[in-house]
Amino acid sequence: MLAFLAVLFILVFRLQLLQPEVAARVAASAAAVNIEDDSVVGLATGIGSYLGIILSAAFTSVYFSVASTIESRVLPGLKRGRGRLQVGLLGAVSIVSLVGIQLFSLLAGLQSPKAHWGSYLFVLAIAAAVPLWFHSIWSGLSRAVIVWMFGISVVIAATSLLF
Repeated sequence: MLAFLAVLFILVFRLQLLQPEVAARVAASAAAVNIEDDSVVGLATGIGSYLGIILSAAFTSVYFSVASTIESRVLPGLKRGRGRLQVGLLGAVSIVSLVGIQLFSLLAGLQSPKAHWGSYLFVLAIAAAVPLWFHSIWSGLSRAVIVWMFGISVVIAATSLLF
């Protein structure tokens, strides 16, 4: 839940950076030429931007849910934490990669995380580093399971670039 709220918080700040670019694209579009009142274009841009935040929130919750479901079905024993505050391998990968990518985009002022090569390096670093935090849990597993675990981590981390 905290990761979801962190992503929404970052997206709201990114919206402030993206709003002028979106407004310029809308104003330059063929459909906006027929609209004489600039406030209508501004209203449409604002509504579209906030609708984007709502859709991003929905996709973020689906992303975290899919990572959790895959984790509980494929890698159920790889959890760390105490009591009710436990996080599994794929949950940690999804949280660190999505929050990290959104934060990187915000700090770098990027419209899309895919626009910068550093995002791809970040995703690979997360996919390799986060499983190492769980090393004490998976150290006795077979090589095939370890390769499978790292492969799924790469897929989950790479999926964060879709947001």
